[in-house]
Amino acid sequence: MAVLARTMEAVSMGNVQYAVEFRNRSWLEKGELRGEALDLSGSSDFAAVIVDSPAFPSTAMLTSRAAYVRFHGRNSDIWYGRTDDDDLRINRYDYLYSRGQLEEWVPRIRAIEERSDITRIYFNNHGRAKAAKNAMELMEMLGIEHQHKEIRIMDQSRLGNFN
Repeated sequence: MAVLARTMEAVSMGNVQYAVEFRNRSWLEKGELRGEALDLSGSSDFAAVIVDSPAFPSTAMLTSRAAYVRFHGRNSDIWYGRTDDDDLRINRYDYLYSRGQLEEWVPRIRAIEERSDITRIYFNNHGRAKAAKNAMELMEMLGIEHQHKEIRIMDQSRLGNFN
């Protein structure tokens, strides 16, 4: 906890809003931030990231007036090593949410929006364009105006000549 406190103090830059994704269950108690982490979030005003992932518990707690929701995907077999996949770093996030899975989040996001000044939603980016496709779908479900673009799922694991 002391390391996080020193880090937040060192990066404090006035109008910058920070988000912290707690990737270890030791920071949480019953799915919500533990007392010390909660106290630190109040004094440092960082948003605890609300996560959708098979590996990390999803909290609904807002620790700041800015909310940050992050969709990692739900490839639990890869997250928990029950696959022979060669490159888990690429495929762990290679996930296309179904319409039903996104619809489950609509009321949660609406509730978050009611309690925050700004809500940021991110899909873990992946080379196959699944994040972009899901982001467009969720924007439509939430009634967020945007320029419609047909997103085709790409069948590639590399970008051009880059390795």
